[in-house]
Amino acid sequence: MGASASNIGGQEVYVFETSTLETSANSKKESGTYLRLALCKRRTKVTMKRRREINSMRRISAEMVEISKGQNQIRERQKEVGKKCKEIRKETEKLKRETDVISKQSAANQLRLDLMFQIVKARADNDSAKDAHLTQTLRELMVKTRIGVKASF
Repeated sequence: MGASASNIGGQEVYVFETSTLETSANSKKESGTYLRLALCKRRTKVTMKRRREINSMRRISAEMVEISKGQNQIRERQKEVGKKCKEIRKETEKLKRETDVISKQSAANQLRLDLMFQIVKARADNDSAKDAHLTQTLRELMVKTRIGVKASF
């Protein structure tokens, strides 16, 4: 049935046609079906391996996308922190300038109070020359501080 047998060296050898395949147990399989089945199994193994590789690559790609998103969020937060630090530095400088102004005003107030106390003491001692001199000094100081106050605004 599409196969011829010959005896070579004491062994029986079968030559098959392409349409059928016979085994020593006389079971018949179509050669095309048998070859297709073998190729299909091989393809299935390759295909499954390739599918695993593709799934692995997809999973890795998805993980890379997630990592990229996380890195972008970190960059955005770092920018926000940088902006806040810059704002804090500006506010610190502003507060430092205001503190310096208040300190200078406090020193000027203390100087005026000292002069006023000395004027009161000179008047109590009936020292009109000292009283006139201290009063003139206080007036000059008041004029300077008013000019300084106007210049600072």
